[in-house]
Amino acid sequence: DSELLDDLNQLEYYQKKHPKSLGKEWLIDTFIPILEKSEIPVKDKIRTVYEHIAQQTTSALNLKKQSTSLFTGGGVYNKFLLNLIKQKTNSEIIIPDEEIIEFKEAIIFALLGILKIENEINCLASVTGAKRDSSGGIIHIP
Repeated sequence: DSELLDDLNQLEYYQKKHPKSLGKEWLIDTFIPILEKSEIPVKDKIRTVYEHIAQQTTSALNLKKQSTSLFTGGGVYNKFLLNLIKQKTNSEIIIPDEEIIEFKEAIIFALLGILKIENEINCLASVTGAKRDSSGGIIHIP
């Protein structure tokens, strides 16, 4: 649905400079109300959201002129979405082994924990938008 797609693509979030993050609150307060306002069938809303995600993803890849891009997480199992993205970018999409896809979060949190134990920075202001880099988290030893 071109009208819904235009509404989604014109969200202020996409004009913001980095660092930026999408939280559950943004989804509930901003994204979902746009979907609820549309009166098209649910299957058409879903297809439009797929198109929106593919357009925004490839827009970012093409803007950065990425020759290769690493994709991980559960979304890599969504062949339809991946094919839409591949059709819209020249970036080579690299998908790691299933173990990395499935355990990425555990691996990342283990790294954050090691950095915390070593009293090293594990939270970068350039990524999160925080005022300064920090070492976040608490280590509990039984």
